[in-house]
This record gives sequence, C-alpha cells and structure tokens, in this order.
Amino acid sequence: MADQTINSELRGPRADKVAIVPMAVAGGIWGVMYVLAGVPGAAVWPWGYTVLTGVNLWAYQRLGWTRALDLQLLLSLVIPWLLMLDLGGFRASGAVMIWSLIAPLGALLA
Repeated sequence: MADQTINSELRGPRADKVAIVPMAVAGGIWGVMYVLAGVPGAAVWPWGYTVLTGVNLWAYQRLGWTRALDLQLLLSLVIPWLLMLDLGGFRASGAVMIWSLIAPLGALLA
C-alpha cells in the first residue's frame, strides 16, 4: 500500500496528461487539416502520432510502463521530421520539422 501511495505521489494525478492529451488532439486536428488541404497522405503522420500517443498513455497509466516519457519524447522528435521528409523537405513542408523542438523542451520540463 505504501508503494502505491509513493508511486501516485511521484506521478501526480493529472500531471501525465497535461501536455500529452492536448498534443494528441492537436495531431488529430492537424491530420484533418492536411486532408482538407488536399494532402491526405501527409495526414498519416499526425494521426499516427495521435494513435501512438494514446497507446503510450494507456501503457503508462494501466501497466505502469516507466519508459512512456522516453517514447513520447521520441515521437515528438521523429514524427515532425518524417512528416517534413514526406512533404518534400524543409522548404516545401513549411519548416514543419521545427515542431520537433517540442521534444527537448519537454525533456527539460519533465
């Protein structure tokens, strides 16, 4: 019982959802914007981020997976970079890769 109390105090009741859930919702909206812009193939990346974030959050909360933050930071770093490549490079993508700066910022705040 004491271990469970310590674990919940370290994680905080909602601290794990504060940034992850809004980013996942934004990924879904971002994907819809690509579809509306006529680039449905590019929507796969933000939607994939949303799905992987949901699975990651589930694994963290239900299974107590301790590497969830590492995976979340990796997703935030790699997905924008892959999307940039899919859209044709830095200039053609509108510098979408700059969103990957969220990963080091998240690491500093975690």
